[in-house]
Amino acid sequence: MNALFLLSAGLGLLGLACGAWSLGRPEEARRFLRGLPRNLWLGRILFAADVIWAMVLLDRMDLGSLNAWKAIAFWASPAIYFYAIFRLDDYLGAQALALFLVLAAKPVLWICFLRDEPARLVLVFLAYAWAVAGGVFFCAPHWLRDLIALAEATPTRWKALARLKLAGGALLLLLAVAFF
Repeated sequence: MNALFLLSAGLGLLGLACGAWSLGRPEEARRFLRGLPRNLWLGRILFAADVIWAMVLLDRMDLGSLNAWKAIAFWASPAIYFYAIFRLDDYLGAQALALFLVLAAKPVLWICFLRDEPARLVLVFLAYAWAVAGGVFFCAPHWLRDLIALAEATPTRWKALARLKLAGGALLLLLAVAFF
């Protein structure tokens, strides 16, 4: 099994699970998503993962003449974390999710890099969509709240979006099995 297969299959199964949860338990899914942008505990956990992930990436980067600053950034990361969770906590869930989306795009693009399969472009598009959405939702986290409110405005729209999520998960799973 190659990494592209595992990535596509994993994302496909995740999409199928989220779509099935949204269809099977719509009130529970809607309640979770409605509270997500301002969820402090999820935001704190996700932001901790974001800071750790960013520090691992920073440690592996060659910054040229700025390499001396790596140690300072590494040791300042707990202070950055605590500052963020106590001072920037209004939309911590949305901003932590946004940073996670930006960070998650990197391994997807790395796995797809220099691969010959044209189907990999679906994953590349998905990674760039995550990065753009992450940048937008970090700068304007209330847009995530508004987008969730728009998605759950009517039961018909919610079901249509859940079915779309199921279809996207099925597509990624089909790509994994058929092309990777």
